[in-house]
Amino acid sequence: MIGRIDGLVTLLQDEEAELDPAKIRLLSHPDVIKENELKDKIELIAFEKKRLEEHMDQLRRNSETERMEQQETDIDRELANSQQRLQAVMVDKGTDELRREVRIEELEEALQESVSITAEREVHLSQQKHLLHQVKKQLNDARRENAELRKRHAECGSGEHEQQIRRSNGTTSTYRAADADEVLFFIVNPFCTR
Repeated sequence: MIGRIDGLVTLLQDEEAELDPAKIRLLSHPDVIKENELKDKIELIAFEKKRLEEHMDQLRRNSETERMEQQETDIDRELANSQQRLQAVMVDKGTDELRREVRIEELEEALQESVSITAEREVHLSQQKHLLHQVKKQLNDARRENAELRKRHAECGSGEHEQQIRRSNGTTSTYRAADADEVLFFIVNPFCTR
């Protein structure tokens, strides 16, 4: 049994010895060499691919971190801008309210002044109406007196009466009628000249 095993081992060694030159010839064949080179390149490419994928993953993680940090910075900046705008709006609102209050006070003063001026005008208009009434009355009295004097003149026809009428007309009627017309004109048109 041991002898048989030894024989088989010897046989195997002989076959391997015969196979080694064949292996050497096969491994030295250009196609085999090229195939081995391609295998090495494939392994190298696979290793480089894996390394690049890991690098890209790291870049993605870094990019995502940077993006998150940038987004956080943008949010903080927008929040700060919003707070500034809010403060500006509040200041503007306070300024607008102050301006509105000042405007209301100005309008109230203008209204009081207008009411005062209107009251003064009403008093002045009332005085003018009263004066106009008096002047009209005087004018009517003067015209009536003038008509009575003319009537007397027509009735009596004497020279003395005529002279009296002329004197009376010159000093009373003419004076009263002319002056009354003048006064009436200036009362109705206080800013006009004749």
